[in-house]
Amino acid sequence: MRRFRFQLQPVLDLAQQEEELREAELRVLLAGKAELEKEKSDVLERIQSTRADLRNRGEILSEEIELYDRFISSLDRQSEMLTARISGLEAKIRSKKREVLESTKKRKTLDRLRERKHAEYSQEMDRSAQQEADELHLSRMRR
Repeated sequence: MRRFRFQLQPVLDLAQQEEELREAELRVLLAGKAELEKEKSDVLERIQSTRADLRNRGEILSEEIELYDRFISSLDRQSEMLTARISGLEAKIRSKKREVLESTKKRKTLDRLRERKHAEYSQEMDRSAQQEADELHLSRMRR
């Protein structure tokens, strides 16, 4: 009995590797986004704590107010920059998700084809075995 051999197995293997690669790239992008969001959260927290510190101080010189204001402004700019970077990363993530879906669809199509070919092979083997059994039975009957 011959073994089942899927002619497109190398293509299926390549499709699986491609899917895994795309998923790994997506995980890297998602981790980068999480890191930027944490950084932005830290910046926003520093803005809030600086404003609270400014409110809680008693008497304060105008020069100190100006320093606080500049510091808060720089933190605001940093927050805006992080927001822009996060937005850019979100666009890349959407694109990468589409790539993952495409590669998954391709792999699943090849998997279904392999399953169908294996079912056809099994049916052919069953027919062949039945034909051999019938021929053996006929030859015994003739003797």
